[in-house]
Amino acid sequence: MQESPLPRIGTAVPTPTFCPQMSPAPFPRRAPHGTVPHMNEISTRPPRIDTTSRPWLLTRQHLEARYGRTAIDTAIASGALTRLARDLYAPTLYAGTLTMRARAAIAATEGRGVISGLAGLFLTRVIETPPERILTVIDRHHHELRTMSRVTYYRATVTPPVWIIDGLAVAEPEWCLAHAMRELPAGRRKDTALMALASDAISPTVVADLVARFTRMRGRGALRAALEAHDDGIHSPLEDRAWGTVLVGTQFAHLRRQYELVVEGRRMILDAYDERSRLAIEFDGERFHIASPQWHADRERDALLASVGIQTLRFTWRDVCDRPLWCRRMVEQTMRQRLNVARAA
Repeated sequence: MQESPLPRIGTAVPTPTFCPQMSPAPFPRRAPHGTVPHMNEISTRPPRIDTTSRPWLLTRQHLEARYGRTAIDTAIASGALTRLARDLYAPTLYAGTLTMRARAAIAATEGRGVISGLAGLFLTRVIETPPERILTVIDRHHHELRTMSRVTYYRATVTPPVWIIDGLAVAEPEWCLAHAMRELPAGRRKDTALMALASDAISPTVVADLVARFTRMRGRGALRAALEAHDDGIHSPLEDRAWGTVLVGTQFAHLRRQYELVVEGRRMILDAYDERSRLAIEFDGERFHIASPQWHADRERDALLASVGIQTLRFTWRDVCDRPLWCRRMVEQTMRQRLNVARAA
């Protein structure tokens, strides 16, 4: 058999193309001393499994074709690889992320699933905390091929419109919010809906259309209540509690909700505003902290308001929830005192 000539110095040797269906070729036999092996016999060890530089999701068949069975078994035994679903593996470093789990959830449906619910709200950046479980919407006649832990498959009669985010099919945020009502306990539905409706990514009009369209939607009542509160200028759970327990009664009926004004070119929206006493009332959220950038921004805003004669009263989540009567008394006394000063002047 005639041997193929060796390439000249400086000639590039083409890299073999990887085919997932191929099994790894055995190591070549050592050529006898003093002979030149055939080019097809020149090979190297299988490449090392990269489990740190980037996330990926592959089947066992693809992994064995690329790295060999022994290498895969060793990586699994050492904890470098994690099985997310039947025959689906990912680097352990990335396996716990919601994005990787979402990829596996869709792969388990042969690419027919759509991420929705709380996971969809997180991927569309409507909420900041990733949920423990992933809701995947599939056609009612389709069955997932691989089961996964912490994944709920919801068989729907209507497939939601989708966004493509990092290669993932994610339901539009309004549909994610509607599906999230299925996942949440009754006591958290309205609060979550209020926070989502305040996001720029969600259109309250589209949500209202979904509520009107699907009359048997789970959590429909809480979603309707959140829409009504949003229309009234309430954009957070804390504001909802404040208007229900603190700023309630005829003495507060004249207060303006979500009052907008501009001071030195800076646009501001006040949670509540009393035009007669020039008093702004603000409610700081649950995650408010003195070290946060928002704390410093609010102090600057208070100074700007004071420069035009507007005093700011701030109440925390704990104030509103634990001592609402004290908050009411502080607002009433401050309004009365400022009105008395204005009349005396």
